[in-house]
Amino acid sequence: MPPFTQSIPESPPVLRDLAPATMLGLVMLGALASAYVQPSTNSNQYLVIAPPSWSLADTINLVAQADGRMVRRGRFDNMLFAASSRPDFGSSLRTAGAWFVLATPARWGCEGGEGARA
Repeated sequence: MPPFTQSIPESPPVLRDLAPATMLGLVMLGALASAYVQPSTNSNQYLVIAPPSWSLADTINLVAQADGRMVRRGRFDNMLFAASSRPDFGSSLRTAGAWFVLATPARWGCEGGEGARA
């Protein structure tokens, strides 16, 4: 029996093939942007992401400079959960150098314990 030599012709990639992935990406980007700009009135706790090259000490100092305290560490040294009683804490973190600040609900694990003081 001869080998199968017929091949299925491949159509060239078309831009519309990326439409589902593009739409999903835009929806996710919109959700992140919405969460970024909406102030949280229910919580004084934030996820803080500093520049990638920063150490944990640098990130804690950033929170302290914004008059806050560390609640718990994140997965990386430049990421942590912080809290403050200041109503402008989120904008103070951004001014102090944070790349990303997201108000988090207490159910994200930011409640309880005093955490480490910054």
